[in-house]
Amino acid sequence: QPKIEGPMEEIAYGPSAWLWDYLRRSGQRGYFLPLSGGADSSSTAALVGIMCQRVFKELTEGTERSKAATLADIRKVTKRPFYTPPSWQDFCGKIFVTCYMASEHSGSETRSRAENLAK
Repeated sequence: QPKIEGPMEEIAYGPSAWLWDYLRRSGQRGYFLPLSGGADSSSTAALVGIMCQRVFKELTEGTERSKAATLADIRKVTKRPFYTPPSWQDFCGKIFVTCYMASEHSGSETRSRAENLAK
């Protein structure tokens, strides 16, 4: 029977599903996100992380057909024909690149948040 998610899950799952769908259809190899340490870049990074977790969960817990399709998509996106991610973190490391983009308004707290987010 279908599971009805709460509002917080819907906020996380909807955009993260769209990100994965866009990535696998676009032919791109991943996402590049300049981090400022603010709410916008932090939220976007969190959504990419959720996407990676959900893709890995499908790879490990889905039906056999779904696992095969997900693995094929992962290999297509990463351009690694024999790659099978050992963890969602490893997968995320293959498709998600960040950098810190300071501005004249960035302080030490902002830099600290961006560094923590990049880890």
